[in-house]
Amino acid sequence: MNDLRPRTWQDFQQICRYWMQHLVETNGCGAHTYQVFGNDGQGQGGVDLIPGDPNLGIVGQSKRWYTKILTWAEIQKELLKTEQYPGLIRSYVILTTAPRHASVQLAMPNDRCMHIRESGLGFSVFIY
Repeated sequence: MNDLRPRTWQDFQQICRYWMQHLVETNGCGAHTYQVFGNDGQGQGGVDLIPGDPNLGIVGQSKRWYTKILTWAEIQKELLKTEQYPGLIRSYVILTTAPRHASVQLAMPNDRCMHIRESGLGFSVFIY
């Protein structure tokens, strides 16, 4: 698919709610609804989308960028913010319109990697 350009980041975030539901269900985790976490301007701990079931632990981050390239440094910045997220994270899914910088391709072969939080608990990171 080319040129999916929602007019606002809020529209993209709503699309991402359904995208997360689809990804979770098609990866064998059953049917789960997703909601936007917090409001504009609130600290969200790098998490935009959360499942209705907090024990699922699969959360999402939406990035609607048309003029900016997604770099590994940007992803690391978002992953560090997850230290402030109080909920369970087993998988962290980045949904984006942005093209990937070569640094992302090197750090995330096959669009995935692991991140370890300060607590020592780790989670998988995926990018779509």
